Amino acid sequence: MLKEMGIDHRGFTYYLVGDIAIAKVPESIPFRLVLVERGKRVGEFRRREYEIAFGYGMTETIHREHGLRLKLDPTEVFFDPKLSRERRKIAELSSDGERILVMFSGIGPYPLVIGKFRKGCEILGIEANEIAYRYSLENLEINKKLLKSKVKFVLGDVREVHGIGEFDRIVMPRPRGKEDFLEVALRFSSEKWRNRAQEERTH
Repeated sequence: MLKEMGIDHRGFTYYLVGDIAIAKVPESIPFRLVLVERGKRVGEFRRREYEIAFGYGMTETIHREHGLRLKLDPTEVFFDPKLSRERRKIAELSSDGERILVMFSGIGPYPLVIGKFRKGCEILGIEANEIAYRYSLENLEINKKLLKSKVKFVLGDVREVHGIGEFDRIVMPRPRGKEDFLEVALRFSSEKWRNRAQEERTH
């Protein structure tokens, strides 16, 4: 596993005592805590149970992505670092000056990545998980000097949010159940967004 991550794993050894693995971890390993996933993600906020395999300290951390620093606790919020490339792609597909809505914005990675690479946009993230929303506000403060666009976050169920106007681009980073929110997306969409969506469906 360490080799696959590009980490020098020399000195990382373990031996078995019955059905217990006892590990020796060299100081050169660049992490302080190892969490073991227990079960699948469940519930509206897709939380997963973890067990500390070894290490020390809190489960809160700072993740670095595209020059941004994202604060989070993976035991409390959903965040997938493997989507980093997709977030950059969405930023590249966006245009300067757009109004962009990010539904299910979590700790803020999509709005912040777009805000870093696009100029003059107005980007709104909506998140129902209060813990993730609080992290998004912290992450906005941490990264505000790197942003070229205005980014704002709102706490609430996107189906119950009103008075935010229309948007030129709508991002739904939700792995399952997107079809349940298409009507909501259309309610917030500008004519420009609807025309683009129609073109994409016909090509």
